[in-house]
Amino acid sequence: MAPDTTHSSDFDAGTGAGLVNFRDLGGLPTQDGGRTREGVLYRADAPLPGDPPPAGVTSWPPATVIDLRADAEMCGPHPLSSRETTVHRFPLLDPPARRDSVARPARRSLPEIYVQILHEATREAQAVFELAAQAPAPLLVHCAGGKDRTGVLIAMLLRIAGVPDDAVREDYRRTSAALAAILRRQAPRYRHTDPNLLGTPDEAVDVVLGTLTAHPGGAAGYLAGHGVRAVAMEAWRARFVWPIR
Repeated sequence: MAPDTTHSSDFDAGTGAGLVNFRDLGGLPTQDGGRTREGVLYRADAPLPGDPPPAGVTSWPPATVIDLRADAEMCGPHPLSSRETTVHRFPLLDPPARRDSVARPARRSLPEIYVQILHEATREAQAVFELAAQAPAPLLVHCAGGKDRTGVLIAMLLRIAGVPDDAVREDYRRTSAALAAILRRQAPRYRHTDPNLLGTPDEAVDVVLGTLTAHPGGAAGYLAGHGVRAVAMEAWRARFVWPIR
């Protein structure tokens, strides 16, 4: 999918107050005793025009942005897009005609939504891993609140890097502290959202982790079966994890 090549200098700066669900995913443990690198992978809620750099981050803006929001959520050029930052859009949960989806009930639980993302985000997962393996870092992955779509894609990236389930689950839970601020910041989007979808219950992330773990070959086997190249997964792990000494 072609990147957004508009420049932030062409967009009204606005008065953003700052990202409220941002974190660098460096420093997480891996199952073989390693650690993930800082300054490689960030996750966040959607940047708004005029946002200042996140506190404590030494490299900003990110060189590569992966925006998972649907087309209907876009309100103009991406505020981080510039000559230094390339924005790639991979809409998740958009209802494109290319997907042959069965009818679903209007009200669904978070685990059901996460299963839908896992099963339908085949092309997106392929593209995200190719970018994660070779696009300039830091990479920022975000959707609107940085919780659900971002949570599923980040879980894939962390598991391929060897981050254990409990650490992935703990990172997912961290969004709960930011939920009130996310709702204030993204108020128009969440005004009519089912309150049952606004939490970070373990059963939601566990359905992702369980699906990846239960597949023959684990997370790598699951993603390989959905078209993600083994060489991209290997390159991503080498890039994101400090070598064990």
